[in-house]
Amino acid sequence: MLNNFSIEYKIRFYLVIGVFAVSTAAILIKLSSEAHPLAIAFYRMFISVLVFVIIALIYRHRRLDDINVFTVNNNQVVRIIISSLGLAMHFWFWVWSLSFTSVASSVLLVTTNPFIVLLFSWIIWSHPIRLKMIIGMFIGLIGGSIIIFGDSHNTNNITGDLLALLGSLCIVPYVLCGRSLRKDMHILTYNLYVYGLATIFLFILIILFQIELFNLSLYTYFMLFLVALIPQVIGHSLLNWVLGYASAVLVTISVMAEPIIATILAGIILDEIPTLYWYLGGFLILLGIYLSISEFEKDFIDNDT
Repeated sequence: MLNNFSIEYKIRFYLVIGVFAVSTAAILIKLSSEAHPLAIAFYRMFISVLVFVIIALIYRHRRLDDINVFTVNNNQVVRIIISSLGLAMHFWFWVWSLSFTSVASSVLLVTTNPFIVLLFSWIIWSHPIRLKMIIGMFIGLIGGSIIIFGDSHNTNNITGDLLALLGSLCIVPYVLCGRSLRKDMHILTYNLYVYGLATIFLFILIILFQIELFNLSLYTYFMLFLVALIPQVIGHSLLNWVLGYASAVLVTISVMAEPIIATILAGIILDEIPTLYWYLGGFLILLGIYLSISEFEKDFIDNDT
């Protein structure tokens, strides 16, 4: 009983810190705009991998337990590949979207993935799809359409909105496979291999598209370091830890706070003020997400953990 309470407390605390950390990503990416979107995504993952390699080496040297964090089982390889590919493509499309549209629209649209997570949770884990969820998805669809309509006067904004939606779609295999892997995989092992393969996938794209990685200002390199440290090493990694104890649906509903926090930060730091369409559409999207997955609140800590 005490152990369950301790885990629940950690989950809540790590979710708060993790969500706030990932909410800074869009701002830091905008401040790194001298670099190409693929370069930003690559550096974010590459620096993160370096950090976790160092942590893993220290972990192994001190022999904190009998687990070898550099070892994976054969039955985990395919899920690691799918998860890392989804993460790489998510970052590519989403970082790219910020070159065209506002932080408010991009972050809000990229966090619409709970609707897709729900569908796949039903397919993979047989979670029931209830009327309340269908209504929520419909409301969310209306909200997204309102935001895109509000941005329709600007072709660049529309392009950014669509890229953000693609980023939302790509994050789904990362979340679902991550939930499956974290049930029996150490957090360091998961971060090392998923982040590492995502870095390789992004590097292949950089070679294919001949993207410049160097000759950037020191300011940009510092911003890229912060992009890796705060939203990735701290934010995503805390959320990955939570995935080992709580459902993917819980994580996605918690991330509903990200567009709100990011929009506030964008207003303060970048002087980006959302339009009336964003407020209306954003309210409907968040309401739709809440209605769709509120049925899963009882899964705060899974019975099998």
